[in-house]
Amino acid sequence: MWQEENLIKTGTMEGAVPPTCNKQADFSEGFGNTSICLGEDAWLKSNKSMFGSSMTSLTWDLGDGTTSNVENNLLYEYNQVGTYDISLTINYDEVTHATSESLSSLDLTNASSYDSSLTNVIVQGSQSELNAMNASNITSHDIDSLGVFWGNANTTFYRGRVLQKHYTAYYNNSCASTVVKTAFMTVNPTTASNSASSYLYDFSSNNDLTSDWNIISTNEDSNQWSFNTNSSKSWQWYEGNAGSSSCLMMGGKDGSNVSTDNLISPSYDLSGYTKPAISFKYTGAAVNTFPSNELKVYYSNNCGDDWAFLGALSNIDVARAGLFTNNFTPNGNWADTLLTKTSLKNDNIKFKFEYSTNGASNNFFLDDIQIGEEDDLLKQNIELLSRIKIFPNPTLGNTNIILNNLEGKNINVVMVDVLGKEVKKIYEGLVMSDFLQLESNISNLDKGVYFISIYEGNNMLTTDKIILNK
Repeated sequence: MWQEENLIKTGTMEGAVPPTCNKQADFSEGFGNTSICLGEDAWLKSNKSMFGSSMTSLTWDLGDGTTSNVENNLLYEYNQVGTYDISLTINYDEVTHATSESLSSLDLTNASSYDSSLTNVIVQGSQSELNAMNASNITSHDIDSLGVFWGNANTTFYRGRVLQKHYTAYYNNSCASTVVKTAFMTVNPTTASNSASSYLYDFSSNNDLTSDWNIISTNEDSNQWSFNTNSSKSWQWYEGNAGSSSCLMMGGKDGSNVSTDNLISPSYDLSGYTKPAISFKYTGAAVNTFPSNELKVYYSNNCGDDWAFLGALSNIDVARAGLFTNNFTPNGNWADTLLTKTSLKNDNIKFKFEYSTNGASNNFFLDDIQIGEEDDLLKQNIELLSRIKIFPNPTLGNTNIILNNLEGKNINVVMVDVLGKEVKKIYEGLVMSDFLQLESNISNLDKGVYFISIYEGNNMLTTDKIILNK
């Protein structure tokens, strides 16, 4: 720590000039909402207070050709629908200084001034060393090699006081700090222009994401100490592989930061629907034995000012494919869900998918987001929904599994735990009719949540949850 090479590289060498202009401008939306309706005010709050009296000017660029010098709480009404980049620039003055025992060690060329001061410091050494330094108030001390004081110890040292002269050079700096937040504010129409009979986002191309959906993330920069999860920050388009079409991916997290990643839809006019609903497919995996991340779905009827809860996938649902020590990719084991509420029947509805990071996780995938009539969405998935029925559920041990619409398929029916480990093989073979009932006793398993899954080769056809109480 004290070697000259380290002192130079860490900027602690005698006379070293410290870094300049380190303060960072920042701002937030005062209502905590970056999505508003046309005609509403955006409330922009700067971090002006951290600059104190050193601030010389403040300038907002509101992204629509307007600038403002309002210093702290800026209320601004956009006059057009759109998404806007916002930037803030704060100019400020600062004075830095460098100190050294030697005037020649200081950079006086760029200094605005310098002065000197005397400091009374304690010094330690032999009698002759302290005499050579013209030390005053010299006293002797006894200490042995273990650092213990004794009256008759074999080691004696001396302490005294010496006046040391230090020189300080001062540097005046003019600084500017700018922060730019891309697509920070979205201004929505008071009545949605999207009024089709249904919508489908299959993410076959990246355009579904970039042209319609808005990503808002509270993540910090990825941690450099992450191990076997990737460094993706937020939602991104996944191009797919041999076992999957293109979809959206939430990359695995290392668990070092608690964060929230939001995927927000455009506005839809669903007032003409009888029973509006939203459905989607999902799959994901865990990276350890205690998955904790969740996906929650919300809706808003006032341009995102307020969000009402619509439904959620638990930590077990999000990690439905089980435990993977490497980066998980979709392998056919998708699940479907459908969410609806009568209050979705409105002329200005937005949806929000909120992925909460509460610990380490593996990859999570989202696909085929559909918005439409509940009955129509159910019909599109009726084959999957009718393939499996389990009763009683919860069960004390004996259970019946009814399979429909699988005639002519060569299938495997297996039971897995919440981490995807197979705990029981229930059936393997060709299904000879449209209806197949299987009986199984699982009382030898531990109490808890399990999944019964149907496979045709490597492709998972469907799965359902069973709860064992005993």
